[in-house]
Amino acid sequence: MDSHARATGLVNVHPLSAARRGATSLMSIRQSALFETPPRKNGTTGSIYGPAIGIPTGGPWEPMSSSPPRSPPEVAAQMHEAPPPFLLDVATTEAPADVPTLQKVCATWAFDWDGVTLAVFDEHSGSQVGVAAEPRRVASADPIVPTMVRADGVGWRLGVADSPQLEKHVFPLLRRRGVACTIEAFADAPTGRVVRLAIVQPGYSPLTMAGGMVNRSALLIFSDPTVHLARLRTLHARMLLDDAIGYAPVEECVVGRGFARLRPPVSVTSRHPLGITDPQTVWTEVQAFLISLGKLTSDCVDLYTQSELRATGTQLDLRSASRAWRAHVGDSL
Repeated sequence: MDSHARATGLVNVHPLSAARRGATSLMSIRQSALFETPPRKNGTTGSIYGPAIGIPTGGPWEPMSSSPPRSPPEVAAQMHEAPPPFLLDVATTEAPADVPTLQKVCATWAFDWDGVTLAVFDEHSGSQVGVAAEPRRVASADPIVPTMVRADGVGWRLGVADSPQLEKHVFPLLRRRGVACTIEAFADAPTGRVVRLAIVQPGYSPLTMAGGMVNRSALLIFSDPTVHLARLRTLHARMLLDDAIGYAPVEECVVGRGFARLRPPVSVTSRHPLGITDPQTVWTEVQAFLISLGKLTSDCVDLYTQSELRATGTQLDLRSASRAWRAHVGDSL
């Protein structure tokens, strides 16, 4: 993890359209400039394609019936009743005038949360998708889409920290003996307290991230878990008072109902070297942080969705929709 290319730990807040809300909110503090890939030049014959190979008008994907996938198919969230697909390559697509369009909303009611262990989120900028058909059609621009992890076990191994003052505890979330996701906890050696935490998806590497081959949520780093929770609580309190504050959970995650029941085997953790914090203690602290983070994230997601529904005059039974996804998300130790 010492070679990870970015650090987060800050709450991502986005400004809403002045025409929509009449005001702007806190700015986004994601350091996106570090990971933006430069725009591609218009395709021409030659270059890396070779002198005898031409690029079709409109780009190499033009002859295809759909856009190339943005993330590996096996980690993409499954939707209920398959709403219309994302128009990933059409930034100017607009819904008909009579169809309300929500901005940067995670349509939690459109995804299958059953059995989820952990979920991270990404914004699909320039995309538009239908998120409801009854009692009327509703669209979402720049939608927030979850990537779900389902696990049936957790392991442990000792990693190599980037400082002698830190211990690196690696907890792979396991699914049918394969690694579905990895949680890395950095504990302060003198106190045993978790001071940094990272969630790493299987496809992540600095190269794949820099090349845009994985979602940004493939690596989440919480550089100070306590501070991150405090900022998220402050944000939630402000959102209760100000509808102009938007929220996109792209720096957070939620955990499922079974997350608290996951424990690394004692037969594995008992073999830790002398002088190292008990991995069971570290895991308990990791669980407590992620459960608290997930609860605050869920609250902010629902609160922002509610404010968007009000701002657009959209009629939707959000109370029932919220109950449906919260039945699978959230836990307690």
